[in-house]
Amino acid sequence: RRQRARRAMPRGKGHCPNCGADKWAEIEAEFEHTEANDVVSCAYVHRILRCGGCDRIYFQTNSWFSEDDPQDGPVVTHWPPPVRRKLPKWLFQLREIDNLLYLTALESNVAANQELYTLAAIGIRTIFDRSAEMLGVDPNLNFADKLSALDRMDKISGDERAALEILTDAGSAAAHRAWRPTAEQLDTMMDVIESFIHRSFFVSRAAAELASQVPARPRRTRP
Repeated sequence: RRQRARRAMPRGKGHCPNCGADKWAEIEAEFEHTEANDVVSCAYVHRILRCGGCDRIYFQTNSWFSEDDPQDGPVVTHWPPPVRRKLPKWLFQLREIDNLLYLTALESNVAANQELYTLAAIGIRTIFDRSAEMLGVDPNLNFADKLSALDRMDKISGDERAALEILTDAGSAAAHRAWRPTAEQLDTMMDVIESFIHRSFFVSRAAAELASQVPARPRRTRP
């Protein structure tokens, strides 16, 4: 039986969750509506898009507000929202180590991708607290004493301690001093804490496993 030809669909550009921004997509469905009162009005165009590269289905909204400058064009949003940072490959393995640490790291990544930078920064400070506790540090110590304890236990190097001091101070500033990091500053904070987690919980275990699998050096025979 011959397969029925698919009719040509109108096309537009969107931010595909798989392929990234500004990708061509087929417009599978479109719906327009407006909201207005005596003072202002809003217009919306909702679209269901199918990515031309990977066939992923996603949702796009173009919105116009009557008080905005028409030259600025519509405000474009997508669902699922675009991801700024990809989740670390090892993130879901954290569940095997500690579920609370996994959930805190996951929620901080979600907050970062939703541009909730203050909440993400506070979450990063909490990740450090929980990580230190999992490494054997007394959770009742303050940040400085926790870093000193990790140093004495040879869990961190001098350079890493300096980076973690800045990290914990930034998290405290977000929680107590109304500081909101920029996207770039938050990326730096995420890089520091993810490096700390990866080295502390995964690299050391992988190295130990590797050591157990490397063949022993053969004994030298005397002539």
